[in-house]
Amino acid sequence: MYYKIVLTTLLLISLYADDRFGRIDISGNTVPDINSSKWIIIDDKKTNLMWEVKTKNNLNEEYSWFKDGNYSAIEYCESLTLGGYDDWRLPNINELKSLIIYEKYPVMDINFFENDIIKRFYWSSTTYDDNSSMAWYIESDTGISFYNTKTLKQSVRCVRGGY
Repeated sequence: MYYKIVLTTLLLISLYADDRFGRIDISGNTVPDINSSKWIIIDDKKTNLMWEVKTKNNLNEEYSWFKDGNYSAIEYCESLTLGGYDDWRLPNINELKSLIIYEKYPVMDINFFENDIIKRFYWSSTTYDDNSSMAWYIESDTGISFYNTKTLKQSVRCVRGGY
């Protein structure tokens, strides 16, 4: 009986995620085929946010909050043009947490965020209240949020919409 409940729960979580997210290609068109590797944006229908998809080309890029090299984390997002959209930004910590499905592992849906099976730390735009030289980030495989110095280089996943 226990296994039946667990399997039913996992199936419902999987179905929920499939209804929740949509895939968008480089031209801004919906990509219906799950087997296609041509999507670059995830459309979150629950939050009305659109998320940058990390590809093998930009998966390992990391930025500090402050300019160190070409871009800061914030500048990277604000300079991004993807799917015909140019209003990307660094998400706040609650927006990042909205991607997490704590009942599964990994906690990000790898049917959509396929490159997040590897542990990544994603910066948020949220400064830590007790120390303005620190900001919040989230770990992609556990969904746990932490704060650290803004000079640390971490991954960035840009977002748009949801104002």
